[in-house]
Amino acid sequence: MENGISRTEKRKIRNNRHIMDVAIDLFADRGIDNVSLEEIAEKADVARATLYNHFANKQELLQKIMKPIFDEGNAYIQEVLSVNTSIRIDKILLMCVALWKNYRNPLRLAYRIKHEQMGPVMEEYNTFITNFMYLFEKSREKRLFRFKSPQLTAFVVYKTFVPLLESIESVPGYENLFIESFKGFLLRRD
Repeated sequence: MENGISRTEKRKIRNNRHIMDVAIDLFADRGIDNVSLEEIAEKADVARATLYNHFANKQELLQKIMKPIFDEGNAYIQEVLSVNTSIRIDKILLMCVALWKNYRNPLRLAYRIKHEQMGPVMEEYNTFITNFMYLFEKSREKRLFRFKSPQLTAFVVYKTFVPLLESIESVPGYENLFIESFKGFLLRRD
């Protein structure tokens, strides 16, 4: 037993992660409604019983995939808001990069699924979106936004940061390229 975790427990954790990774890929490629748990089990090369031991149904699987993104995003936002009365746009964009680094594939899925498919994580999703928009309200640079509304600016960032990061992540220094590109796009240079 290493670090207090048995081999059986380690195998269970690996299987859980592998099933979730396979589900993310299938959901992102074909949509949640077009993928069955049986297909996920087959593609993950696990017995259906093994999959059902990890996840009772598709909604529970989706919740385990998506909840960590929104929990981490909300925690980051609360931390930023607790120490700052006004937030620089760089901090918001750094959060997007940090979420991308930690949850690349689940974010790809979140970007591709419909709002109403969030189902079991709808509350966390709504809290994240509300908090994300509030960051833009508190932004120091909001008077410089090209879009007059901080909510519209937040919406544009939320809807485009995943595809932008996906397309430039292979470029060395993509984090700075992402931040500077968005700042150029979002802020007027008056």
